[in-house]
Amino acid sequence: MAELGLSESKLLGGLTIAVAQRLGGHRMVVEEDHGMRNLRMAQVDDIVVLDYPADVTGPRSINVYRVDVQDFAAVDGMKFKIDPQRLLYSLQWQHNGTPPDLHLQLVRDPATWFDIVGTRLLGALTRHDPQLCARIRSLAGN
Repeated sequence: MAELGLSESKLLGGLTIAVAQRLGGHRMVVEEDHGMRNLRMAQVDDIVVLDYPADVTGPRSINVYRVDVQDFAAVDGMKFKIDPQRLLYSLQWQHNGTPPDLHLQLVRDPATWFDIVGTRLLGALTRHDPQLCARIRSLAGN
């Protein structure tokens, strides 16, 4: 499996956090053990971002999946099943302290998804905040 460089990892982590915070909404999710959890969820085309808050089971994590869009259409986008086999990566907080130490756990080979996921997340953020590209360009120039 290919690895991501430091700059790609930081970019992917930043995009993932921004999508969860800016585009995510609260959803009630039924876990595999049939327990209920209130999570932040964002959907960008066939990319689903699930933000798991810190709780007694551990620190915060954001899991990113690539799903079959037909799963959404079949139930009007209100109820669907996310196959754990479709997990691409997980952004994991190592503790609940500040500032956080983050770990990017790659599950699928990023050579097969990095470009499309990065482009779609950035595109969704740009549509939500048109000034975002200008801010990113100014940061990249420094």
